[in-house]
Amino acid sequence: MDDLLSALLGAARAAGAIPQYHESFAGKLAAMQSEAMRRRYALSSLDAHMLSEMHEIVEEHKKAATIFPRNGTLVVADDNFQLRTLSVEKLKTYLERSKSLYTKLYDALTRNPELFA
Repeated sequence: MDDLLSALLGAARAAGAIPQYHESFAGKLAAMQSEAMRRRYALSSLDAHMLSEMHEIVEEHKKAATIFPRNGTLVVADDNFQLRTLSVEKLKTYLERSKSLYTKLYDALTRNPELFA
């Protein structure tokens, strides 16, 4: 997903639709939330929120002090034992929403092949 977002932002930047952005996740997310990107590619604030939330989960998982299963969920605990639970239902929701966003971004890129000529 990150590579697809980078490609879309790079294409929009090359077309002059958005200004320079930072290559960090926060920079890409801010660029994606710009009014120009929202109009041009029909992106919603929900798309950006979902990407941000998924990024947080991945980062917390990488830094987790403890990860363990409990009652059909995965519990991720940080050094201060702040807990985040991930259920199968929540993961299915993330998967469905990310598939929808992926399709939307991929379609936006393939509709404009001249950007890569």
